[in-house]
Amino acid sequence: MNYKNCIAHFMVRKELGIPIKNFDHLLIFNHLSLLDQQEIESIGRLFLNNNQLQSIPKEIGELKNLKWFDLRNNQLQSIPKEIEELKSLKSLYLQNNQLSKQHQEEIRAWLPNCEIYF
Repeated sequence: MNYKNCIAHFMVRKELGIPIKNFDHLLIFNHLSLLDQQEIESIGRLFLNNNQLQSIPKEIGELKNLKWFDLRNNQLQSIPKEIEELKSLKSLYLQNNQLSKQHQEEIRAWLPNCEIYF
């Protein structure tokens, strides 16, 4: 894995105090319940699958170089509209979340050039 191409700083699960920096990939961290964004400059692929995330911060729209985003197997009921700012996004994986059919259609409208899997 090439960690030098991307800089990301998330504080994952505050109570654990685990900062994650300088990753091209953020890999699976089981049992996450909270994802707070402190600083994001660029990241290409983001793997947050198989956690217990209930929300994604609106700052997700700042990931301008994001091409591949895996959010499968979480507890998401919504995705922030700011995701439409991810013009480079090619693949979005949202299977096994709690997204309504109506919200799924909104997400498709926000990201017309992205392959989205529900």
